[in-house]
Amino acid sequence: MIIDIIFLTIAQYIKSKKLHQKLLKNKEILIEQSRFSSMGQAIGHITHQWKHPLTNLGTSFAMLEAVYSNKKELLIEKFEEEIPSIKDDIRFMKNTIDDFSLFYSSKVKKSNFIPSESITNIKKILNSKIILTNVQIEVKSNNIEYIFGFEYIFSNIMLILIDNSLDEFNEKADNKINIFIEKKSDTYSILYEDNAGGIKIKPIEKVFEYNVSSKQNKNNSGIGLPIVKMLVEDRLNGKICIKNTNKGVSFNINININS
Repeated sequence: MIIDIIFLTIAQYIKSKKLHQKLLKNKEILIEQSRFSSMGQAIGHITHQWKHPLTNLGTSFAMLEAVYSNKKELLIEKFEEEIPSIKDDIRFMKNTIDDFSLFYSSKVKKSNFIPSESITNIKKILNSKIILTNVQIEVKSNNIEYIFGFEYIFSNIMLILIDNSLDEFNEKADNKINIFIEKKSDTYSILYEDNAGGIKIKPIEKVFEYNVSSKQNKNNSGIGLPIVKMLVEDRLNGKICIKNTNKGVSFNINININS
């Protein structure tokens, strides 16, 4: 009987270890999936931002082609007139690609980064969506100049939260997102609030479960907020709380400085 108990204990240990390794592997897959998902979203936003400058470029070249075919003597004059506009459109498109490359560059090591600058990069990627929803995003910090940590994790969290809020705003005039970052004795505290009307799911904590989405779009995967929770708790050794306010939703994130 003792031998049976020993072997049973060993078997249970091996089984538990395998399950733990499988769970870790699944979490890694989900984190990578969130990275590719957010990349897809960013590419979609950049595509939208490129529509206007591409239209402008097409119009300019069509006009120059028409001048070349009908009034060649005016080609140099018209070309000189169009050069500033063509340069501006190309510069704008280059900047959007540079912002994308900067945001998704491999930042796997801890480093000092300024959170407001990271959020500024996110705003550039989501620029067209921010303009369409008429949202003001304000970032404030208290007792903090920089964060020492994984910038790509912080950026991924902020990208998901901001993009989720943008999906919920209507066309009212006072759409706002407020982000307040504070350094305490042993934690970084991040308070994220919007006035997009709040989350209707009850209990509200269910939004951290996979395949649960508060968005009206039925094609939404419901993976964003669960990934945020995993990144905060598993990668940054922190805690995240959510609640509805009078006007919207509030996320309170506390990250261990030594994580």
